[in-house]
Amino acid sequence: MKAGNRRRFLVLSCCLVVAACTGAPDVAEPANEIAWVKKVMVHGVPIHATNTTGDDKLLHAAGVLAQFLDNDEDGEIDNPKVHQAILDTAGTIVMTGTQDEAHEMDWANAPRGQGLYDEETEIDARARGVFDIALEEIWHMVSDNGYGVAYPDVFGTEPGTALTDAMDIARGGRFDGPPDEYPEGAWYTYDDETCDYGCMASEYIYWVYTSFIGAQDLPGRLDQIGHEWPLNTPEKLKEGEPALYEILSDPEYRIPMVIPDGTYDGAPLEIEPYTFRSPYEAANRKIRRDKFDLVLPEIMRERGVDMWIHVMRESIPDSFGIDELGSASGVFVFTDRGDRIERAVLGRRWGATQRGWGETDYRYVEQSGAYDIVAPAVRVQEPVGGPETEYDYRFEGLRDFVAERDPSVIAVNFKHKLGPWPTYRGEIDGLSHTDYLLLSGELGEMYASRLISSEWLMLDYTNHQVPSEVELLKRMRRDEIWLFENALDAIEPGVTGIDETELTIMRRMRTGQSQRGRSDGWEDAVVQGGDIVTNPSIGMYAYVLRDGETEPPPEIQELWAEYLRVEAILAETIRAGLTPREIIADYEQKFEEAGIVVRDNQLHMVSAKNDFPAYAAGFDATKTHISIDSHGQTKGARPRSVETYFGPRIGSLGPDWSKNIPLAPHHHFVIEYFFYMPSPAPEGEDQYLLWWAHEEALATEDGIEYLSPPQTELILIQ
Repeated sequence: MKAGNRRRFLVLSCCLVVAACTGAPDVAEPANEIAWVKKVMVHGVPIHATNTTGDDKLLHAAGVLAQFLDNDEDGEIDNPKVHQAILDTAGTIVMTGTQDEAHEMDWANAPRGQGLYDEETEIDARARGVFDIALEEIWHMVSDNGYGVAYPDVFGTEPGTALTDAMDIARGGRFDGPPDEYPEGAWYTYDDETCDYGCMASEYIYWVYTSFIGAQDLPGRLDQIGHEWPLNTPEKLKEGEPALYEILSDPEYRIPMVIPDGTYDGAPLEIEPYTFRSPYEAANRKIRRDKFDLVLPEIMRERGVDMWIHVMRESIPDSFGIDELGSASGVFVFTDRGDRIERAVLGRRWGATQRGWGETDYRYVEQSGAYDIVAPAVRVQEPVGGPETEYDYRFEGLRDFVAERDPSVIAVNFKHKLGPWPTYRGEIDGLSHTDYLLLSGELGEMYASRLISSEWLMLDYTNHQVPSEVELLKRMRRDEIWLFENALDAIEPGVTGIDETELTIMRRMRTGQSQRGRSDGWEDAVVQGGDIVTNPSIGMYAYVLRDGETEPPPEIQELWAEYLRVEAILAETIRAGLTPREIIADYEQKFEEAGIVVRDNQLHMVSAKNDFPAYAAGFDATKTHISIDSHGQTKGARPRSVETYFGPRIGSLGPDWSKNIPLAPHHHFVIEYFFYMPSPAPEGEDQYLLWWAHEEALATEDGIEYLSPPQTELILIQ
């Protein structure tokens, strides 16, 4: 296609560049000699560093961060709201030795955060008349994770905030990225083509803020930066950017006014050994608290439940209890006390083994801030030193606890009507018969007669999202896209093995062989021209050009156009508040009008591989055939997002009850479907092309809300 046509294809010359403000360096081959070995905790905010980062540079960066948070160095945080936002969003600085080193590292299992290099960190910078890049990179994290989250209408990087409105004036208009040429009179003219709108805003507030405090007022500095930012002194800024100057001067925001020099006297800063923690841990803790505050009262009262008891079987991994409730051990009791839902953890043990503390989460419930009552943990060991089994201590004292609250309806974690089926991996059934007898015996006949299944509560809890959860899902999506782009960058067509990519490859194959790289015919395969390389769970797709191609061939362009057409129909059809049954009826009509045949089963799973005549038997073989299974996806406080079929299920698969549950606001699900598009090919090759989508998204009353802007142009790899 030529310039000016409706669709433009982006060509990647195997060199994807991630903008500096994203905080994530590019990825190539891993450098095994480089390791994450140390960190400094700055008022709870980590700076992680490699063995190639000097201790002096690490401590200097820690001092700069500390001075941004505690500018008067009295040991107290200046703006607790900003500090809490940084903690909630897991704001982090990651330091490597050099930029080249960062490009060579394997970042798949590394700490994530705003990048800073030893080589660009300058100690005693102002005394030497140079600019310390640590000010820039650390401020990016403080502004993006802190001020932008704490005051989104003012410092947010989306269009329409006070910050971005001023930026659009400074740039001479609203542009997604840098224009080919800035309008005459523009004074913020950042020209990095990899920097999108949000990145531009992050860079803009960096220039504005550092000029506001005088950090850019250095000998010769204007000559270095004037081509993109000329307002490098407080005086110039006050005249050229009066609106933002006034905002930064407003005491409400408690902006740090003194230029950080890295010498912090407010509290000791000490280097500690690095230990890997999930970058989402703090956000998950907040999600758990938010779901207790916002979801529990709604669902318990709607279901008429006064008390919810969730019993953990210590030898059986219960992901709902471990992740959502926060411990592998204990009897969790949630009681409606009228003004709030009381949260208690009883009957738990400490110690992973009888020998000592071991690897255990027993202290987490005390530290989480999510529980009102936490009973002392029981030390469990072999007789005669303690209880013989978990049966001997878990329910001890529960009768008095329950009687004091006198609930009329008690939900307990066993399933009655919504049980699992053999192919389902999800919430387990819960109590054993022994558990039920022991629990009933402890409660006594009156309260035991009030027990019901908590299956509907668990379903509701799993399928109701809170704002902090949605925020984390979008943050995780940004990280996933970053990894996808770097995986594409590492592909060398004809050389890179499909297994090496850790991505999904789709390719036209001979009849009887799968078009997805998962079965016979794909052994030792390498990525080659004509392949579609994808991560369907984030809705990202790329095409590998063949020798001599400058754009996809017509059949691939038609396949891509069909994908966009299918997406558009589903995007306007799947809505919160509707049941799957209503949604299915709506999209079946729309697909029929579009000439697309909706089928019940995923055809390649129930008939011969890549045999389109068999797929189309009894149907119109000239039309695209589609099968849909947009099942639930759940995150909650879990470490990662996982599939769940325990809730509304949009499509032909699943039990009948799953079609009658209205989608909750911001229902988290996957837009999953396979479609099979007729595509004539040489004899022996597939006469249709397969497409697979499995993108996580949210359902709102207005339709699908994507976790990242939907891809509209097929990426090309040369």
